[in-house]
This record gives sequence, C-alpha cells and structure tokens, in this order.
Amino acid sequence: MFQEGKIKNYNADRGFGFIEVDGEKKNVFFHITDVPNRNIEPKSGERLKFLIVEDKGKNKAVNIVRLDLNKVG
Repeated sequence: MFQEGKIKNYNADRGFGFIEVDGEKKNVFFHITDVPNRNIEPKSGERLKFLIVEDKGKNKAVNIVRLDLNKVG
C-alpha cells in the first residue's frame, strides 16, 4: 500500500535521506537510485508517495513518486 510523506533530510554527497511518514512517528530511509527525476535534487519538505519494503533487515522507501514535481504552476 502506498504511503505519503515529506523529505525530512537529504544528504546529496552520500545520495540518501529520510522521509517523515504521514500519520506516523517513524522515518523511512530512501536512496537516490529509487527516486525518479534524479537530475532534480530532492529537497527537505518535498512531498512524496512511496511503498515501504524491507531491505537487508531495514525498512526502505521504493517506487517513489515525487508529488511536488507534478504540480502545474
């Protein structure tokens, strides 16, 4: 099931960050390789839709949709 949230922080040098999941107190890891439109750097506060999967014993966001990039205006 897709979840929504916003980027809490992103480390461009290392290519990863964390997403605040809406309605939950947990944050979930994401890697730049799972982000579409990688040529536009992810920014703190950007809204996303994603799936959470287990990878090597830890939760990770995949199938990421960048909701703020889809806005017209």
